Amino acid sequence: MFSIVTACDKEEEEDYLSTGFVIVDNVLTKYLGQQETVEIPSKVKSISGGAFILNQSIKSVIIPNSVTDIGSTAFGNCQNLTSVTLPDAITKIEDETFYACSSLQSITLPNSVNHIGKNAFNGCESLKSITLPSAITVIGERSFENTGLTSVTIPNAVTVIEEKAFRACENLVTVTLPNALTSIGPEAFNGTGIASISFPGTLTSIGSGAFASCKNLTAVTVPNTVTTLGASAFSNCTELTSFTFPGSITKIDNGTLSECSKLTSITIPNSVTEIEPYAFSKSGLTSVTIPDVVTTIGERAFSSCSQLTSITFPKSVCSYGEAPIVGCENLTDITLKWTSEDGNIDFYNVVFGKYALPLYTIENITLHIPSGTREFYETQLPLQYFKAVVEY
Repeated sequence: MFSIVTACDKEEEEDYLSTGFVIVDNVLTKYLGQQETVEIPSKVKSISGGAFILNQSIKSVIIPNSVTDIGSTAFGNCQNLTSVTLPDAITKIEDETFYACSSLQSITLPNSVNHIGKNAFNGCESLKSITLPSAITVIGERSFENTGLTSVTIPNAVTVIEEKAFRACENLVTVTLPNALTSIGPEAFNGTGIASISFPGTLTSIGSGAFASCKNLTAVTVPNTVTTLGASAFSNCTELTSFTFPGSITKIDNGTLSECSKLTSITIPNSVTEIEPYAFSKSGLTSVTIPDVVTTIGERAFSSCSQLTSITFPKSVCSYGEAPIVGCENLTDITLKWTSEDGNIDFYNVVFGKYALPLYTIENITLHIPSGTREFYETQLPLQYFKAVVEY
């Protein structure tokens, strides 16, 4: 059998031999060269996924305006790549296009870009700044995770910030959110250096762990438009001193403000009926009044709050998780609101039950009960162990 070699085939072979480019039908399928500065030929219209992946020689890439499409992982793990010039015609940065390009310092996104895919810049530790074009509507999952960004302005066309989009950007101090934003995904800004954040009035949902471990964050006001505040949304924000819940939520989720050691006070809105396990565990709260509409307090909801000295339980509570105040060894005052008309209560297990307060702690606590209810409480609790019992 005979093979026919066309002029086009010969030209492509010469390109490969002399430049390292493998180009088929104007598609750059692979670059096998070792040049530090690479200028892609103007005849190329598309760059295949993985075309440059793991190339440790290239430092700079110039992509001509003839290119309209760059495939996923095209430059993935090019760890010495420092700068990229993108063409004007591309509309999408595909998934993992620049994944783990740890030396990438400079890239300009053309105004035509409207979509940034998953992990597109994940691990670009040297990328300290980027301007996001106004046309962008999608910022994908983990798209800028673990980058060196110090500030970012998210375009107004973005309505959802996806999961872990800016997670672990430790140097990210300033974030401007878009005016039409409705949702912030789980762990979107987890572990960033954000010191303050302003939410738009369109926001309805903040995902689990969205701002957890933001250790420079000092004050947060969540707008009343927010109806969903996910588990551990602001946990371990160790510099947080002020937090305002929205008046629209009905549940404080698991660990929402746990380990916020400098948060000394909080107002729980009257819309809340349920406080989930560990909601305020290991926080710096000194005094807590639980609203009269709360019916459920979860396991260890206020556990290990070492600065907590007083807490008020409403008579509306009908369900307690295990040991909600265990480890609060500086408690001096507990206020209960039940009367005999409310029937028997299970508060014994809250105070004396397994993993609850030790006797030496209870001996320092004054129990406050409604006037005329002492006889009722004597059937519910061993009052003799408290420092004092005061009727109010």
